[in-house]
Amino acid sequence: CDMPSFRLPGLIDLGLQWQLSAAQRVASTSVRPPRVLLCGDADFSYAAALISHLDSMVEVTATAYEDEEDLLARYPYAAATLEKLRAADTRLGFGIDARSLRRYFPTGTWDRVVFNLPQAPPEVKARNHIQRHRTLLRDFLASAASVLSPNGQVWVTLLAGQGGTPLDPIQRIKGDTWQVQPAAANAGLLVVAVLEAEMQELGAAGYQPGGRGIRRGAKISAFRQEQGLLTHVLVREKDAIDAPLHAAACACRAAGTAVAARSEMSGMRSSDEEAVEMG
Repeated sequence: CDMPSFRLPGLIDLGLQWQLSAAQRVASTSVRPPRVLLCGDADFSYAAALISHLDSMVEVTATAYEDEEDLLARYPYAAATLEKLRAADTRLGFGIDARSLRRYFPTGTWDRVVFNLPQAPPEVKARNHIQRHRTLLRDFLASAASVLSPNGQVWVTLLAGQGGTPLDPIQRIKGDTWQVQPAAANAGLLVVAVLEAEMQELGAAGYQPGGRGIRRGAKISAFRQEQGLLTHVLVREKDAIDAPLHAAACACRAAGTAVAARSEMSGMRSSDEEAVEMG
């Protein structure tokens, strides 16, 4: 397909750079800032990176599964980030379960609902972890759909190989994936793009995907970063695909080829059980 000249959407701007530029061209005072809901943001470094990139052009609500005391015990360095976010008038939410968003936000809706590297809450002696992660993904997508604005988008980032879509550069057997497409269909959503997360640009903005679990503050291994992270963009089935998403869909084949080339030697090895639990 023909590639447009505007910047392709990515996790650093959620495709809002294009939307904001279009609004500025219209120069209408009635255009409200896009609203973004971040779920399970762990140490809140992604919220800080997004706001630093888009400045005050968006309204961000950043949430974490832990309450604030537990979060700071797990990520003590996050205190400085929270201070900066509060200074920027960012709405913060603690103890928010992304599987039940409407319970915490009875009337709110968002143009973007984002969850990076979701992981099911830990359970003592729990087995069949991949099934628990699938259930989390299914429940989150249904929850996200309930708070999505008209023509809104859900952005979910997973490790390469986990999603199980045909556009994933690391192809696994269906039973060894999180099965994004069936989970999306259950929520009335459609996967319209799969994008390689721009880790270098995100890192420069201050976002380093971290871990939850025994090794607190652990980072994604160099091996996993080399294989890549993939962002899945979903919309309601009834909503038309807009121009930025069309561009993303055109670009994802090239992005996937680049990841696949780097991960040829890894074959179809499963890493859900060996990877550090992600926040």
